[in-house]
Amino acid sequence: MPFWFKPRCPLDTGEKAWTEYRLRWLVDRFGLDLINRVEFLLPEDLWAKPWKGTEAEAQEILDRVCAHMETPRERLSLEFVDDDQLPNAVGHYDYSDWRPTIRIARSQLEDPVALSATLAHEVAHDVLLAGKYQTGNEADLEDVTDLLPTIYGAGLFAANATVRSTNWRSGNWEGWNISKQGYLPSRTFGYAFALLTLFRDECDPPWAERLRPDAAETFRLGLKFLRGGGDTLFHPASYRSDRGDPTPGELLQQLQHASPTFRLAALWDVAEPDAVTVDAVVDCLGDRDPHVAAAAGHRLAELDFIHERGRDELVRRLESPIEIVRLGVIHAVGRLRLSPGESLGILKRLLFHESRAVSLAAVIAVGRFGEEASALAPQLVKALERANVRRDPDAIEAAAKAIWNLVPIPDDLLRDVYAGGDRELYQLARSALRSTRIAGR
Repeated sequence: MPFWFKPRCPLDTGEKAWTEYRLRWLVDRFGLDLINRVEFLLPEDLWAKPWKGTEAEAQEILDRVCAHMETPRERLSLEFVDDDQLPNAVGHYDYSDWRPTIRIARSQLEDPVALSATLAHEVAHDVLLAGKYQTGNEADLEDVTDLLPTIYGAGLFAANATVRSTNWRSGNWEGWNISKQGYLPSRTFGYAFALLTLFRDECDPPWAERLRPDAAETFRLGLKFLRGGGDTLFHPASYRSDRGDPTPGELLQQLQHASPTFRLAALWDVAEPDAVTVDAVVDCLGDRDPHVAAAAGHRLAELDFIHERGRDELVRRLESPIEIVRLGVIHAVGRLRLSPGESLGILKRLLFHESRAVSLAAVIAVGRFGEEASALAPQLVKALERANVRRDPDAIEAAAKAIWNLVPIPDDLLRDVYAGGDRELYQLARSALRSTRIAGR
């Protein structure tokens, strides 16, 4: 079949590769038998109608989720707290060797689907952390925790609760709110379910009818792609639980694989730097798939080993027109402090790039050069000013940290920049620098 008629994966390369890579990682640790024997939990398995929103009902859901995810219920304590005690979260897992505690925002009691998703996520934390499968410091800790319930058949609730809509009424006023919940989008769950269905050799699983539309569409298209011979890291015909870490030779082959998914996964697997492997990673900077090229930049930064061709290639690609590639390269150039004379000139222009992500990455990168970049300190003050005006806390913190890295005592710098200028902006900058210093930079 010509390639233009073949089904396409509904996820981009980055999401596709991560879902396959991490699902395979989970099955490596919890066993292929698990995904073949579990039954998928449905709403009627967890609560009775009508839902009353009581704490007792929530306790019953936790009992059933723990049983389904093979976790001793008696080791977990469940508490309910006011929403303001969990800012930017709906649940929290507090690990303890004696008795871990799950804390749930009271607003979750209004929606049993969202509540079930949150409880499954927090139980997944217990499985991964108490079981020593994760340390708690992994960059994708929360994403993997979201994914784990899928292999236990408890993932439908997270897939259906990624977007929450609520109606409210106050006096003569009424309205509708929509908010995001969880870490993974519905489309990621949909594709994960497609992979599991392929392994379970199911034709038309009845639980799939219970997915929200966006997850259901990704499930349908993902299954069509996989059954049509689409490339995947996680396939029943090739999966081996005793696979082990790839050898250097296997890594080199995978870095040159025809599939961008395999090339991206190989970059994640590169751990020991040597000239040959680094050369292959540098080649990936020019990959036709931007997700692979961006990951090559991030991997070079983490390897802390680079040769002359790699330095030249990274600096050259600071000018990449593709944002995710440029972000990966900026990270590497800053982390490795490459070619200050040339790099800092480009980074100076990027400090005020129209893209917030690019300008923020440039601020962080300049800060990593330390005193070598001291000439850019006034520009960093202006970057801090812009962040203050926009009330962007992440950008404020990044700019303040960068200034401290460049200038040990920035008071004189601020006075020079704001001489005869806006007193209020001066005070905002001074306050941000003081707060960052008190926080330990």
